[in-house]
Amino acid sequence: ASQAIAVQYAQKAFDAIAANRPQDAVPAAREAVRRAPDVASHRLLLISALQATQDIAGAEVAASDALKDDDENT
Repeated sequence: ASQAIAVQYAQKAFDAIAANRPQDAVPAAREAVRRAPDVASHRLLLISALQATQDIAGAEVAASDALKDDDENT
């Protein structure tokens, strides 16, 4: 159930990016990652949204978190 909800948040983030509203994509992408942290595409979406809002430091943190979580799951 949480996975399906995560997909809904990811879709909201994709839609916001497509509409050139990356600032609206960030919270939705964060929620998708929170609900399904093991889904790499959600993490990439968050990193992309953060980069699009010029939050490079935030994107670096999100990327580091993704790599750390990936290492823990392998």
